[in-house]
Amino acid sequence: MSLRMALGLDEELLRWARQKRESVLAQHAVDAAIIQDISQHIEGWAYCGPERGSSNVWRVVFAVGARWYSLTLGRDATGSLNIVTVFGSSSASILRNRLRGIEIIVERRRMTSGQGGGPGVS
Repeated sequence: MSLRMALGLDEELLRWARQKRESVLAQHAVDAAIIQDISQHIEGWAYCGPERGSSNVWRVVFAVGARWYSLTLGRDATGSLNIVTVFGSSSASILRNRLRGIEIIVERRRMTSGQGGGPGVS
């Protein structure tokens, strides 16, 4: 199942405002290589779902090596879907803490309907 289908979204493409992306890169420089190639990495998502208490914010959790990452998606004033932030941690608690914020958790490894192929990023 694709990330787009798992989240129940119609968008084919995720956007990331340049200023926001630059801010995230500056704040999380240790993860710059992952952030710069985020499209490839979110295709390997492990968990996703809507954030608790919000109908327009979604969280995607994925791993690269031994490091877990949390990506937040949200709608802007025009209704376009955008990446809000992404960060990673090698702490074992990141996965538990990030999943706690998801209202309805979709776990990819339990799905049998196909391979990744989430939305791209512009």
